[in-house]
Amino acid sequence: MKISTGGSEVYEHRFFYAGMRQVVIRGTARPPALEDLTGCLVSMGWSSSGSFRCSDDVANWLNDATRRTVEAYTTFLPNDPVREWKAWTEDIENMSRSSAFLFDSQTMYERWQWAMVETQREDGNCRNVTPGAYFDGYNSPWWGGCVVWLPWQWYQYYGDNSLLKESFPAMKRYVDYLGMAAAIPGEYSGSITTEEMQDWGLADWCPDPSGPGLGKIIIKPNIVGDLHWDEGFYDSVQGRIISNWHKRGTQLVMDVTIPSNTTATVFVPANDAANIAVSGNPVDKVKGVKFLHMENNSAVYSIVSGNYRFQ
Repeated sequence: MKISTGGSEVYEHRFFYAGMRQVVIRGTARPPALEDLTGCLVSMGWSSSGSFRCSDDVANWLNDATRRTVEAYTTFLPNDPVREWKAWTEDIENMSRSSAFLFDSQTMYERWQWAMVETQREDGNCRNVTPGAYFDGYNSPWWGGCVVWLPWQWYQYYGDNSLLKESFPAMKRYVDYLGMAAAIPGEYSGSITTEEMQDWGLADWCPDPSGPGLGKIIIKPNIVGDLHWDEGFYDSVQGRIISNWHKRGTQLVMDVTIPSNTTATVFVPANDAANIAVSGNPVDKVKGVKFLHMENNSAVYSIVSGNYRFQ
């Protein structure tokens, strides 16, 4: 409640935040004008790490809406953007790739991982909401399994294996907990079978990394519908990655930038690799570019760091 004493006043919540659909004002001498109200966005104030634009207005709106959503639901920790405004692990797990592309999320997700590790139960189970209450006795790998999934995802994006090493005991305890729950049906609320563990993706979740921290990059434009241009970049820990393309009639032009100390595999949509030039030169004349093979109507190349134009 706020009781005005007259004059100009500023009222801002300090210990509460939530989404809103309407503002109700009563007791004024006249109806307030729209310009009398100012809405304040409560967020992390973090820096942008990626950008996307294309020739389709709907796709651009979706990208902007996603960016606004991530900004709005992230304070000192990520929060469920839909309902409870709490750090529900599964919801935020699903959003982590978008967050990593749009914003510098490295330290935030590192902090959140430690919140999960520090609140893990003795039997190995983890909370649905971290930090927060358990809400149910067994929450399935979609939620508690985030303690295993997040350090690997963090390693893939940022190339730092310290979180994997330091979280490994907690990760192992959780996987052991799943095995125990699967072996003793009925002892845990909502106990899970080994087959269900495989369905959830926790039975074999460690592929051999080819380039953590985006040391190896894949450029593979998806040219669909009536799109005729696309521009995007990502500021990885290695440096800025750029992938732009546009159509000139029936000709496709791709501009690619690969940062220092990295390599990339580039897919160029084409029916015949013989007609493709790189920066105005035949492919075999360009240092650092090698034709690999044709795959699904694309010519596939390996390239080293640098700036390239494929056309």
